Amino acid sequence: MGFDKLSLFLGLTIAIAAISRHSVSASGDVLRFFNEQGPRIINGTEATLNATKHQVSVRRRLNDGYFYGTGHICGGSLISENVVLCAAHCVIDQFAYNGTYLPASDFIVVMGNLNRFEKDNNTLVLDVTKIVKYRDPFNVTTFDNDLVLLMLNDTVPANHSTIEPIVLNERPLKEGTLCQVTGWGKTEEGYLSDYLMTVDVPYISYDECRTKSNYSTSIHENMLCAGYMEGERDACQGDSGGPLVCEGLQAGIVSWGTGCALPLRPGVYTDVAYHKQWILEKVAENNGTLPKFARASAMTNTNISLFLVLFMVAINVILSKL
Repeated sequence: MGFDKLSLFLGLTIAIAAISRHSVSASGDVLRFFNEQGPRIINGTEATLNATKHQVSVRRRLNDGYFYGTGHICGGSLISENVVLCAAHCVIDQFAYNGTYLPASDFIVVMGNLNRFEKDNNTLVLDVTKIVKYRDPFNVTTFDNDLVLLMLNDTVPANHSTIEPIVLNERPLKEGTLCQVTGWGKTEEGYLSDYLMTVDVPYISYDECRTKSNYSTSIHENMLCAGYMEGERDACQGDSGGPLVCEGLQAGIVSWGTGCALPLRPGVYTDVAYHKQWILEKVAENNGTLPKFARASAMTNTNISLFLVLFMVAINVILSKL
């Protein structure tokens, strides 16, 4: 590497580090992106491949070209063979911070491995041909509708051994549903993880998040919360843009939060079900392959008890006729 390239690489590295420490305050210092503590999985474990084949790494093309793996800025999820779902704040200009988007050509999407530095026969590196925006410019004050679609220049082969689109959730979740959030963000040790990490977090209802968390009215109907009010283990931003998966379906997109594993400050996610119609319409308009939606289980204890009663009645009727 020549002196000019080395200088440019070091300059870009310093710039990325500065972005990762940058914080933006709004609504009482609630909204943050890449805050001082950074996006991180707290008290998580290493993810398994079978559960995370949809996970992608969204990267800055220039940085990753100098040293593979260092361009990672956000997570994302493959929702069909040629479409990635990500957070809008991941692809805006962090220096201007006025909600304007960077060009699609600045980004690449990498998938197929749990280790972000590993590149082998399973790895796919695809270009982003278009960023489909819900709102332009993005609202950096409220973080409303924090999602974009990244249209890819190629399709993921069917039956790829380590990559598979995830099905999206289309209905409200039941209070307390246990979900998983994944990312390569900073761990409790304070540095970025080489390996994809995961942590379990329970879903918190809209009303409870508004009334019991410190976020109050900063939680809007296009968002959902997950984590522990007690501030035990948690995903603090997880990895921005990455998926919140509940009962095998993607229910949220990592969006914002304050601090890491702090009491009354759960993680806040973009609600996928809320944006179902927009996702389907925009994928179709841009000639992408439509993603699949499904309903998370909503059987309550009452429903289960009723089912068991009816089942026992049916068994008794059958036995009485034998």
